[in-house]
Amino acid sequence: MSAKKDNDDRLLKKISLLNSAGGKLAQKGNFKDSALCFNKALDLFGKRGHTFAEHRAGVLNNLGHVFVAARLWDNALDAFTQSANIFKQLEDKTGCAFQLQNLGSVHRDRGDAAKALPYYEKALKLFEECGLVEQVADSHANAAWVLADAGHREEAVSRFQQAFALYGRIGAGHKARLVSQNLAALEAGH
Repeated sequence: MSAKKDNDDRLLKKISLLNSAGGKLAQKGNFKDSALCFNKALDLFGKRGHTFAEHRAGVLNNLGHVFVAARLWDNALDAFTQSANIFKQLEDKTGCAFQLQNLGSVHRDRGDAAKALPYYEKALKLFEECGLVEQVADSHANAAWVLADAGHREEAVSRFQQAFALYGRIGAGHKARLVSQNLAALEAGH
């Protein structure tokens, strides 16, 4: 094994350990130390001159979720945007779609339906291109919530119905039941 490969393997192992520690700390609600672990992992990418783009995008994704849990919306948007850009450069449609979905959710969580919907729509198109039926259904359900919040009841009902049909088609019973409950509440005017 070459010295460069050895160094790369050691670097990735350190990054992986920091990533794992960050995840465990986040699960315990220790967002400050979790973010520190993820940021140290990101520093290792930069200081060593290595890109390992896909790994970096994954760490940024994890960091974004920590920022969401801590309600640090701008930081979450930045982390998910960086991750989406990396996946786009790698021409990884699935990775990019998940980050677009995350960006939509951040905007929805901060109460900005108008900004959330375009991200869900872009994610939906990429998930369709990749043939990921469950994620297409998730995107329809997410869009339905945003549309309902914005007062577009009929369109929201239609999107929930699409999500319900897709979940049923792939046997995702739990998600189908949740969408069915949400659809019933929306149709009842709640």
